Amino acid sequence: METVLLLILFIAVLYGAYFASKYIGELQHKKFKNYNMKLIETLPVSVGKFLQLVKIGNSYFIIAVTKDDVRFIKEVDNGDVKTFNEYLKENGYEGDNGEK
Repeated sequence: METVLLLILFIAVLYGAYFASKYIGELQHKKFKNYNMKLIETLPVSVGKFLQLVKIGNSYFIIAVTKDDVRFIKEVDNGDVKTFNEYLKENGYEGDNGEK
C-alpha cells in the first residue's frame, strides 16, 4: 500500500513539474517576444567561442562571443541572410519538413 502511495506521489510531482516548467516557459516567451533584438544563428568556433548572427531592428550583425568577451565583427546586408526555408529550396528540398 505504501509503495502505491509513493508511486502516486511521484507521478503527481512529475505532473506538477511538467506544467510548472511549461507555464514558466510561456511567460518567458511572452516577456521577450516583443524586443527588437533576436539571436538568429550560433556557430561554435571552438570550446567556449562562438560566432553569432544577431538581428537588431532591421539590421543583421555578426558578433564573436567568448566567456569573457563579446566583440562586433561586421554588419551583414539583409540580402546576404538566408532563411532556413530559402536554403532548403535552393538545395532542392521540398516542403517544410526537408523532403526531397
